[in-house]
Amino acid sequence: MPTYLLLMNATPEGMRKISQVNPRFENFKKELKKSGGRLIGAYALLGGYDYAAVVEVPSEQELVRLSLRVGRRGTSQVHSFRAFPMDEFAKMVKGL
Repeated sequence: MPTYLLLMNATPEGMRKISQVNPRFENFKKELKKSGGRLIGAYALLGGYDYAAVVEVPSEQELVRLSLRVGRRGTSQVHSFRAFPMDEFAKMVKGL
């Protein structure tokens, strides 16, 4: 399954509801499972983003659905990036 890095920022609404971060995270995991995905790791961050999640999702279409379901709640803005394992990347660039 493809791996993705999700970087998220809390919206003003998300900051007002910061004490509800645990139920929101549980909902995220349910949405991920609904997408056929798997959580590899999740983190709260210092710096330009508030949260990060490393996930596996069966397809880009499912990733889009997941990101939209999370985003429409209004508490987080999601930025998604495809992540390639280094051994896979090394094969792609071999011979360049």
